[in-house]
Amino acid sequence: MVASAFKELPTALAVLPLILLPILLFSGLFVNNKTIPVYFNWIKYISPVKYAFTGMVENEFGGTTLPNCDPSQENCQGSSALEQLGLAHELPIGVNIILLLVIYVVLIAMAYLALFTLVRKRRK
Repeated sequence: MVASAFKELPTALAVLPLILLPILLFSGLFVNNKTIPVYFNWIKYISPVKYAFTGMVENEFGGTTLPNCDPSQENCQGSSALEQLGLAHELPIGVNIILLLVIYVVLIAMAYLALFTLVRKRRK
């Protein structure tokens, strides 16, 4: 989508990290969801990485017992791993998949509109 919005490739390559780094950083993959400041919290909701990571973690740890865990010393339920990651009260896996598809369709539509506008400007 970003490459479609600019005439020159170097410009798109300069802008892309400014968009991708905050999306990756605040998705929950690198920074725990509990520790994200309130004023940056909105970024995770536009991040496809957040929905993919949340779905993967829920699939892996939801309703399971953690391996190599001593039940006498700690909580060995998968829900405790979700709690530690700050993902205990997130959306179900199916909703995460649907939101990923919605983001995909929106980005494709935005790329189409950007290309359409770029071509239209060149013809004038």
